[in-house]
Amino acid sequence: MPIHPIYKDFVRFLNRLDKGENQWEAYQKYYLEPHKDFLLNYWQYFSDIGFEAIKQRVKRIKENHYANLKSLLVQEIPEKIVENAYRRCKEIISPPYEPDIYLMVGFFSSEGFVIEFRNKPIIGIGLERFRDFNLLDIVFAHEYAHWLTRCLGNANNPTGTLGNILLREGLAFVFSKLVFSNKPLYKHLFLSRARLNWCIANEEHLIAIAKLKINSSVAVSNFFKLGDNELGMPPRVGNYISYRLVERYLSSQGQEKLKKLFYLKDIPL
Repeated sequence: MPIHPIYKDFVRFLNRLDKGENQWEAYQKYYLEPHKDFLLNYWQYFSDIGFEAIKQRVKRIKENHYANLKSLLVQEIPEKIVENAYRRCKEIISPPYEPDIYLMVGFFSSEGFVIEFRNKPIIGIGLERFRDFNLLDIVFAHEYAHWLTRCLGNANNPTGTLGNILLREGLAFVFSKLVFSNKPLYKHLFLSRARLNWCIANEEHLIAIAKLKINSSVAVSNFFKLGDNELGMPPRVGNYISYRLVERYLSSQGQEKLKKLFYLKDIPL
């Protein structure tokens, strides 16, 4: 499995700042130029971020801005965590080929993401987003499921409807829970305990709303980001509902049907 720990060159850049080097020149020398193909490709996924904005952001960097990250890297090696997580993911569903995995430091990255690079999907992890690495293995398993979706067909022609997103996210949540079954559900769903408890108490109401909105693209934001006050939905309830819909399907059809879901377009109701 090719792991690309390009974060190490970002740390090299940080270490040069206390030597008095110019931020932008040091950033280009130690981080941008060695990984230019990847970083330029990565940035294009953020259409509102231009190269000049990157440059200005770099000029504002101080070494102590990343003190927590540097402290984490002294305590743990993220490559080891990812290697272990990947081994466990393969035990659930083996990959069609070995994925490229990029461990990076960005300015606008998610904890984990899947993007196209050199004509194939890759898995990326934005290390600066972690306060600690307790969730790194879960995030990797979640993104591995999204990567499988890209490889196996579901996401090659995404519809963008609520039904499509519920399936894709639900698969990722269920998959990470299968891989790390000993970890509590709220961590897999990236929710607080209180929000998870609220979702459990209101499950049937939320599923009823989802069924009504299943072909809507506008509803995706309501379920996975903003919520909807008129419908009595707080933000990010889609994390729970997508998980439960996939879990319900597997409970009725059998665990062996998991891989079949990666080939579908919409959540089976």
